[in-house]
Amino acid sequence: MMIPVMNGYEVIKSCRNDPKFKDIPIIVILAMATKEEKQAVYDLGIIDYITKLYEKVELLSTIKTRLYNSRY
Repeated sequence: MMIPVMNGYEVIKSCRNDPKFKDIPIIVILAMATKEEKQAVYDLGIIDYITKLYEKVELLSTIKTRLYNSRY
């Protein structure tokens, strides 16, 4: 969620407010997944998250699961 120029929350809001991107599924990578942070990103419209220091298999599994089993 920490990126140059704007933070991740602003990127998600921008995508959700733009008709070209509003239906694209978003999975975020969180450094520290506190209850409040998880709720905040879900409230913005993400479909899932993983935490930093993830294994490649975890990332791929999350993407496959959420894309194949979601409304997208």
